[in-house]
Amino acid sequence: MSRPMSPVTIVYRAEIAPGDPRPDNDETTAVAWYQVAELETIDLHPFAERLLLDLGLLPPR
Repeated sequence: MSRPMSPVTIVYRAEIAPGDPRPDNDETTAVAWYQVAELETIDLHPFAERLLLDLGLLPPR
């Protein structure tokens, strides 16, 4: 029996740790640091875009 599936977006609270960021290739496939000014140039998931808009980190598009 096949059931519909949908993605789940989760926001984590984190602290900066020493070393280079790297994905675990299980739950994350890529990681990167971005400057606030770069956020407008990134292809964001609608949830992430809404969150950044609500936080005032993105101008209205």
